[in-house]
Amino acid sequence: MTATVFAFLSWAGFEACASLGEETDDPRRNIPRALAGSVLLTGVLYILMMFVQTIGFGTDDKGVSEFAGTESALVTLSDSYMGTWFSLVVAFTAVASAFAAAPSSSAAASRMVFALARDGFGPPALSRSDPGTGAPTRALWLCGGVGITFTLVMYGVGTSAFDTYYWYATIGVLCVLVVYALAGFGVIPRPGA
Repeated sequence: MTATVFAFLSWAGFEACASLGEETDDPRRNIPRALAGSVLLTGVLYILMMFVQTIGFGTDDKGVSEFAGTESALVTLSDSYMGTWFSLVVAFTAVASAFAAAPSSSAAASRMVFALARDGFGPPALSRSDPGTGAPTRALWLCGGVGITFTLVMYGVGTSAFDTYYWYATIGVLCVLVVYALAGFGVIPRPGA
């Protein structure tokens, strides 16, 4: 079950570029290109990294057990094969990537909140955008504030960083599965339509 969460989470997010459709030049051309490029690039990278990790730990029972038990497989492998200096580079890259994912997720979420509020499914104040930039700043502040609040609550009750990530990942994957199912259901052709 843990592997399923990480497998779905590895693919979740490729569709985030679609939320930027209103700000994109020629969205009917550029959004599909961004989606296809994202799926292809992350697919190749995902397969390559899984191969590297599987071979790095080994395919025998001991290797599979170590792979399953490590909290950060690439950092562990980097330390084993390249040394501590390279494992620090990989760890820093992972932290930078996680940090970049937070504002990226907030930006996508804020545009969804903005669109929902604009269509009457939220407070009208969230349907306003900044006159200078066109960004939905109120919705962005709300989404960022909710994320920071939940993180502080998890930290306040003593949840470890790994468990906090796992909680968010699990909840996020469940939400993504529901959204994907609803989107798939929504594109089923209706008779007479």
